[in-house]
Amino acid sequence: LHLTGNEKPHPKDFAKLRLTNPSIYLIVMTGLCTGMRVSSIARLSPTDLKVSMKGATYIDISADKTVAGNRDIPIPRQLFDALKSHLSERNGFGLVGRGGKGYSDSVNKPIKSFLKEHHFDGRHEKLSFHAFRKSFNNHMLSLGVERHICGAILGHVDESMTTGIY
Repeated sequence: LHLTGNEKPHPKDFAKLRLTNPSIYLIVMTGLCTGMRVSSIARLSPTDLKVSMKGATYIDISADKTVAGNRDIPIPRQLFDALKSHLSERNGFGLVGRGGKGYSDSVNKPIKSFLKEHHFDGRHEKLSFHAFRKSFNNHMLSLGVERHICGAILGHVDESMTTGIY
């Protein structure tokens, strides 16, 4: 992979991660598609993945950082199926938290390794999993989704969290 400085990771490069580290791939995809916290994703089990009576797939978060964090998050069917299969086969993602400090190291280290392998480490030094959450929020706001809906999806207690920090 030869880069001149302005390229973005090619989807094929990221698809390789699905084969080499499927847990991290699915965690990243879930973060990008839902804006969920890494700790909530890392703790997912197959029973958290549900289908509504009308067939909509979603993640039932019932043990999040805040009371507002307990919510149902819609998720694309393809990702839902991949998560359900992966979590069922492996009984979770197999990540170890840092003694009450969460799972960010377990996820950020492989992400940084991926960026380094594909020569993006110099331009994305501050990239962390939380950046996916911020990107999801900003994308939703740019599409015209109302702030209170973005906040509800992200599990924010008040609207100022949705627009103030992000």
